[in-house]
Amino acid sequence: MKKILCGLLVMLLGVAACSDRQDVHITGPEIQTPVTYQYLKPFFDGKCATSGCHDAATAAAGYDMSTYAGVITRASADNESSPLLVKVQSGGSMNEFLGDYPDTRIEAIRQWIVDYDLQEN
Repeated sequence: MKKILCGLLVMLLGVAACSDRQDVHITGPEIQTPVTYQYLKPFFDGKCATSGCHDAATAAAGYDMSTYAGVITRASADNESSPLLVKVQSGGSMNEFLGDYPDTRIEAIRQWIVDYDLQEN
């Protein structure tokens, strides 16, 4: 029972730390094309690779989203079922952290994965 309570406390602290993420880069309904990692990097840096979440030091759930190499471990090129895309979709575990324009941000990530095959630059 003690382990379960400790686990829940750690999880709640992680969610609280992640809720302070900044709203960055994709600030409207338009998506710049081609969608590349460099285009999405400010979003990943401000929403994912933050202290206490998926930065290099914390790597929550084992995922470091602070580098291209780290992000593509969660993405499968040309795959609508890519783990990263599934997590940000409505109902996905990371959807609530998308901030403003969530549909635009989901679509930008989808285009990067599916249409642009994880293009870096």
